[in-house]
Amino acid sequence: MARRWTGDVFSAKTGIHRAAAPGDAMTEAASHSSVYFFPHIPKTAGQTIRLHLAEHCASGTFLHVARPGSSERLLGRRGGAFDPAKLRALAGHYLSQSYETYFPGRDIRRAVLLREPIDLQLSLYNFRMMSNLARGLGTYSFDLHLRSSPRNFMAHHLLGRWLGLRWLRAA
Repeated sequence: MARRWTGDVFSAKTGIHRAAAPGDAMTEAASHSSVYFFPHIPKTAGQTIRLHLAEHCASGTFLHVARPGSSERLLGRRGGAFDPAKLRALAGHYLSQSYETYFPGRDIRRAVLLREPIDLQLSLYNFRMMSNLARGLGTYSFDLHLRSSPRNFMAHHLLGRWLGLRWLRAA
């Protein structure tokens, strides 16, 4: 049976963090515990991370940010489905730093998984070609894929989705 993640326990004596075990006292400090943000870059194990968090986090403590703005409605002040005080982890392609405003006074911890750039591009290309074929569309060369992609795909994605910045094109 999988143990649910309900929070961290930190021992000042040993300096060790561990997941809270069932029966650990949940105090008022739980609402001030760390919140983990996992902005997801496509083709960098995002589904694996999402499924792991969904399986191992206690109910109501994990939020997958699936579409732009969708989770902001779920966190809304008027009876949102998720209580920000209980959330411990957020992940997804559309997670941006703007979500940090829902957690005033809480420690925000951010983690991004990166992938070797050529492996990422091969995986992204294969994904796109299989998607095109499944929809009855044509394919194109890997060379064209690379030429049409941003030079640094991961940085471009983080700047656009996490920071909300768009690339400026030099004239």
